[in-house]
Amino acid sequence: MPTIDSTIDLLVGGFVILTSYFLLVHPLATSSRLSPELRRIAFWAWFLRVGGAFFTYYLYLFYYGGGDIINYIFDSANLTKSFLLRPWQTLEYILFSLINQDYLRYLSENPAYYWFWIDNGIQLIYTRDPATQTVGAFTFPFNLLSLGSINGTIALFATYSFRISFGFFRRLEKVYPNSWQYTAIPILFIPSTMSWIALPYKEGHALLFILYALRGILLERANMLRYIISFAFIYGAYIVKPYIVVSFIPILAFLIIRKQSQKMKRNIILYSLNFLVMIFVLSVALYLLKVLAESSGKYSLENLPKQAYLVQMDLVQNATYYVETGGSVYNIGEFEPTIYGMLSKFPVAFFTGLFRPFLWEAKKGVVLLASIESTALLLFTVYVLFRYGILSIFRQVSSHYLSSALVVFSIIFLFMVGLTSGNFGNLVRYRVPGIFFFYLVIFAVYGELKTKVSYHWGRQ
Repeated sequence: MPTIDSTIDLLVGGFVILTSYFLLVHPLATSSRLSPELRRIAFWAWFLRVGGAFFTYYLYLFYYGGGDIINYIFDSANLTKSFLLRPWQTLEYILFSLINQDYLRYLSENPAYYWFWIDNGIQLIYTRDPATQTVGAFTFPFNLLSLGSINGTIALFATYSFRISFGFFRRLEKVYPNSWQYTAIPILFIPSTMSWIALPYKEGHALLFILYALRGILLERANMLRYIISFAFIYGAYIVKPYIVVSFIPILAFLIIRKQSQKMKRNIILYSLNFLVMIFVLSVALYLLKVLAESSGKYSLENLPKQAYLVQMDLVQNATYYVETGGSVYNIGEFEPTIYGMLSKFPVAFFTGLFRPFLWEAKKGVVLLASIESTALLLFTVYVLFRYGILSIFRQVSSHYLSSALVVFSIIFLFMVGLTSGNFGNLVRYRVPGIFFFYLVIFAVYGELKTKVSYHWGRQ
């Protein structure tokens, strides 16, 4: 890997950790505008996220002997090396490749740059897979700011991840005034959050882009620049993880319509145009949904049943291979490659996406950790259901437009992931956006109902 000496890398990583803390975390941990509780949350959330990032990276490096995250940072380090030697042409290559979603075309059209790579030992692993290679391109700025350091890249990205997540968490005070503190648990402290989105995985980049977009479009005062940046981030999420954005477009359209409707109520003339605005937003959303789903290939409505069916058939026909190689596979049963066939597996696929793997299904280290988390969250969900009842929870969720929208997204998303993943190693990473928003709502609802019950008994 084109990196600096390991000792220097360690020193640079330590410097980046300290610098990131004093520039981006310390102002929050000592801010007089935040309560003592929030200041403590800020410090520990950052500390655990950075710790989770390092733990996950080195687990894959030493326990598994490699993995996607190793390759993503490898590619970002190669781009840093290229930039330090030829800065403007490297930027031109990255921008050209991002726009065209083709990381080979520029090299073929500029053979001198290709031979520059060869002469300097520069290479990228995923050039034939544009969506995956884009992760390395998105990670490049973090590696460059860390002077090519692996540890510095991990620390800087984890801090960036923390700031995006913490900013989103704080904006929920307006959404859930009685229970927003409870949302700190799924947003900042669930182990999946402290590992998968603390590192520059596809899921990490995509979810952080969506959190920023939600914050910019829905939770803050709108302006044109913020809208442009937010939709650019949504497109960035689509590039690396198209099925997340395809699943989210209808929900985002609903949230935008709801926000605009509330603003228009203050003006009778604007409110009379509300119906036309709804038609326009829905039309744009449906068009984008169709275009993006079709351009993503296997995630279109037509191809999704076939993709799920192919995963199922691969597991059935190659069961011996998966068992012999220690794979943590799961089988949700046979179904026809049709929409009806998919929907027939909804209960088991959704339950799998949300709550599995069980403890006895874990055969690898990462899957075991995920199974412990899944078991704890399953027990908490069961407790909330029995403590407050399904009807009370349903009424609380449906009483707020953001809660109902995020739950619908999570249900659809977790169903799709549970249906198409095929093994727990993929599942525990792919499902992160779904469980992130699902448990955000569950913890918020728990806090709201707990507050109502306490207020009721206080009035007795």
